[in-house]
Amino acid sequence: MKAAVRTLAILLVLAAYGFCPARSNGAPVVPLSRAAVTAIASLTDSAGHRHKASELTGRIVVLFFFCGCEQCHAVAREWSLEEQSEYATAPGQKPPAPPPITIVDFAGSADEAQQFAADTSLAKMDPSPILLVDPAAKLRPRFRVEQCPQAFVFDRSARNAYSTLAIKDTQAVSPIEIAARCLSAVRRVQTQPENGKIAAEKSHD
Repeated sequence: MKAAVRTLAILLVLAAYGFCPARSNGAPVVPLSRAAVTAIASLTDSAGHRHKASELTGRIVVLFFFCGCEQCHAVAREWSLEEQSEYATAPGQKPPAPPPITIVDFAGSADEAQQFAADTSLAKMDPSPILLVDPAAKLRPRFRVEQCPQAFVFDRSARNAYSTLAIKDTQAVSPIEIAARCLSAVRRVQTQPENGKIAAEKSHD
């Protein structure tokens, strides 16, 4: 019952904003290029580990930029709820489609990133999100991020399927809307063939 009510709420939000998953949202296209992946791999996560580009190859990736403010907490919380609801299964069963890889670029310390994940239930997601520790916001210029929260969805071919860059002020947008748009984009690209590789758009390297 709760899932049905939540789905209805999402549909109402999308309808209110006139969102069509098949239509471009007018945001600048920022591919997950080799240079971008290299930049991601240069950062350590909240456990002190670095992640290889091969972990992202051929996978759907949802990338968030969070600073830990109230709006970032709200968006992260909505995404964790949406993701867990979408891919929840009975014990021993597999979800109908592999869940995306969630990456969080967090503008703070490792301890703050872990606390943020605990407070927003990101820590309960399976697979666990990659929490990148980026107090100097080094990754933001690569993705043209000037404010937070921001979100990007990349398909298996590393193409930018959706981003919030076209939203003038993400601080003023409903967290449910942002999470719902990301999930809609993930659903859309899950129907694409699984033959993608990390893109190498030189214009963005």
